Amino acid sequence: MGSRAPAAIKDDSAGRRLAGDRISSRIDPSTAPDDATERPLSFAADMVRAVYAGRKTQTRRPMYPQPDRVKSGRFFRADGREIVCPFGIPGDRLWVRERFAETEDGAILYAADPIKGRSRLTWLQSREMLQEDSRLTLRVLAIGSQRLQDISEADARAEGYDPARESLPPIKWFARLWDRLSPIESLRWAANPWLWVVRFEIVDEFLQAASEAAPATQPAASPLELSAETKPRTRSVRTATIQEKHRLAEMLRSRSNGQQGSCLYRLDA
Repeated sequence: MGSRAPAAIKDDSAGRRLAGDRISSRIDPSTAPDDATERPLSFAADMVRAVYAGRKTQTRRPMYPQPDRVKSGRFFRADGREIVCPFGIPGDRLWVRERFAETEDGAILYAADPIKGRSRLTWLQSREMLQEDSRLTLRVLAIGSQRLQDISEADARAEGYDPARESLPPIKWFARLWDRLSPIESLRWAANPWLWVVRFEIVDEFLQAASEAAPATQPAASPLELSAETKPRTRSVRTATIQEKHRLAEMLRSRSNGQQGSCLYRLDA
């Protein structure tokens, strides 16, 4: 695929442009701080499905603005101000925004899910979603920087590539996907812009508790199947406390072990 040379980027420390994959600062998820910062992050519906399916564990976002100078792996504007990654640091959390609709009774429906009568619903853009309506939280495992065209085949696969549905090789698929989602010419594949690269994992105590509590004699349901079974989600379910979710997990475990007891389905009951 053809490309034009990007504008020169100065590097005061080495006298050359920095390039390549610098994904760093890996963490042990068990040591993530309890007071980790939470930030919003928007995904298209097909990317939400890829996250739930386990195919998408990375996301790339363009730097705003593009740097004029690079020094020791740090990025600067023309006026000398540093460009800081807006997606936090390893251990922080990202709550996912996605297209959604709200029913008359207050239930939240998601465009990524198979929904009957979806044409009769009023769908809202992801940027309008409130955190209390988000169903998916991600933990940042690593933050890095990279030129767009420096992506490797393995990383392109980690962007959500589905070999069962795609005929293009991973990098060409990602280039096409990137241009479809990038209306600004200076940020498209051919321009080879600088990016922030975020590696993440799912953090969803509600789905995790239900998955861990599944009886051993039954095949474990996928996160997407578990998510679909709880539709439509109401605001009260999504704003349940961590303590309530743990209580639900204990009840489900008791049931799966054959013990007597009722199961709490609505966490605000």
